[in-house]
Amino acid sequence: MIYPDFARGSLDILGSLQAKAEDDYRDAEPGKIPHEIRYGELAYLKLIPHTPYYGTADATPLYLITLHATWRATGDKTLLERHLATAALALTIFALRSDFPSVSGAAVVQGAVGSVLGPSVAAISLGLVGHDALGERLGRNQRFASIGGLSAAAIMGAPLGMSPS
Repeated sequence: MIYPDFARGSLDILGSLQAKAEDDYRDAEPGKIPHEIRYGELAYLKLIPHTPYYGTADATPLYLITLHATWRATGDKTLLERHLATAALALTIFALRSDFPSVSGAAVVQGAVGSVLGPSVAAISLGLVGHDALGERLGRNQRFASIGGLSAAAIMGAPLGMSPS
């Protein structure tokens, strides 16, 4: 870990914002770690749910992963002691929700694969076409990826229009 103090600060802030009660407007459930927080007029007037917003499947397991990785990198036992209550409440989500572990696990696997696959494809493309044609090749690769995602959504029956109805 290059800069563990950054992780410590993130853990402190996110832990202090952990959901303590149900709030459907902000997708909050006890134990969830926030996904996003916004400031400004709309947030102040509560016209947007991002004050903070908890509607994600990966923030809570990523908090736990960061806590573990920071402890492993630093050996700081007081870090675990300071975040024990937050981690315990976060883990209740896994115990109480039957769908949460599978969704979270899929998000973590997708992130891990994406962090390896993207650079690997870029490196292979660089080797195949060289530096001068790399931008064009990566653009072509992204077009194919978008077409594949659109095709998969169509096959699964997802609505392809932009209207909410």
